[in-house]
Amino acid sequence: PRVQRPASSVQRSAFSVESSAFSVQSSASSVQRPERSTPPTTAPFTEADRERRTVLVPFFSEFYSPFIPTMMNLMGYKALALPPPDDDSIDHGLKYANNEICYPATLVIGDFIRELKSGKYNRDEIALGITQTGGQCRATSYLALIKKALLAAGYADVPVVSVGTVAGAAANDQPGFRMTWNAKKISGLAQGMIYADHIAQMYHATAPREKTPGAAARLRDSYISAGVACLARLDTAAFRPLLRQAVADFNAEVRDIALPKVGIVGEIYIKYSAVGNRNIIQWLISQGVEPIVPALADFFLQEIPNRQFNRRNNLARRDWTAWVDKAVYQLIRHWQRGYARIASKFRFFRPGEDIFTKSAAASHILSLAAQYGEGWLIAAELAAFAESGVDNAVSLQPFGCIANHLIAKGIERRIREVYPRMNLLFLDLDSGTSEANLLNRLHFIVQNAKDVEKGRKG
Repeated sequence: PRVQRPASSVQRSAFSVESSAFSVQSSASSVQRPERSTPPTTAPFTEADRERRTVLVPFFSEFYSPFIPTMMNLMGYKALALPPPDDDSIDHGLKYANNEICYPATLVIGDFIRELKSGKYNRDEIALGITQTGGQCRATSYLALIKKALLAAGYADVPVVSVGTVAGAAANDQPGFRMTWNAKKISGLAQGMIYADHIAQMYHATAPREKTPGAAARLRDSYISAGVACLARLDTAAFRPLLRQAVADFNAEVRDIALPKVGIVGEIYIKYSAVGNRNIIQWLISQGVEPIVPALADFFLQEIPNRQFNRRNNLARRDWTAWVDKAVYQLIRHWQRGYARIASKFRFFRPGEDIFTKSAAASHILSLAAQYGEGWLIAAELAAFAESGVDNAVSLQPFGCIANHLIAKGIERRIREVYPRMNLLFLDLDSGTSEANLLNRLHFIVQNAKDVEKGRKG
């Protein structure tokens, strides 16, 4: 007969397992999960702050920074541009920001902490202001990095306001900060930028040819201040006669001599900031070289060809904004032509090319879908240099600036194929860059530019 195994022990063990499982579930259900803690951040910018706080904005360029506080004043906010960055800015930036972040971020964060620690301001009466970019760029992290630095330095009560369209800027708690635009303000800012671009071009051409040492810088500062005063009154009609007088004064100071020329391209902050580029432009001037620095307006205008390209190639939705782009472009081109007619009386005037002409030239070098960093603008500016006889150019970018390394260094071979005479130098800038290394490499391109100029004279 089959022997029956006693099942009582098995049943008991199964029951004990079920019981223990039930007890585990019961105990788990009785344990409450801890609530998520809110990460620390800086104070919000409230409606009350609008009246009592002055927004400190970082210095960018002697040609453009003076216009920024005035524009914010027109929006109803008190604002002040900080002094240019210095060695203290670098030290504070390295201390309170990730040392692997890009060099412009190091300088901007260092500027803010330097000023807060200077004791010049009542912390209850100031806020910090930053423009926020986006895309494949470490500058997307500026807002978070500034807040992190303020927390680490003990200034959590100082609000940060941001202007931009990326998610980080939109999520910033600033209920008391809203930019209110209208046609007059937009016109004033756009024409002020075009005006400043022409003052910059005349300064860069005059400084290495000036009759009286320091005269070009004095004219630059005088006419930038006068332009800021026009913007403060929203008197855009005054820009043109002011530019006409500036042309006469620069012509009176400039010597009529031919000089070697070196074009400047690269990342926007490093290209226009003297501290950011280690005074490379001033050094070129001291060597008897005319630096050719593209207009800042083109950096913003490239967005119009970008959107047109994206719609045409199904990278963006086709909608009514195409008509807005067309209207904006035609208005800005109208202003640019008007200012260029006045500036053309300057002895060493260099006409700027239309942004669509530039994009067409760039399309022979790379795809216009390359819109990260400076996008195709670097290729467009190099092409414009080559077409106008400027065969030597320096590309400036922060060390590790991926977008600009991909574009600038990535197109070197193609540039040489299309423009065989073009001589390119790529310089990476950061807090530890050796000045001797920069100058040694610059000497070669300066010598090449001088040889080119001698060849033209010969």
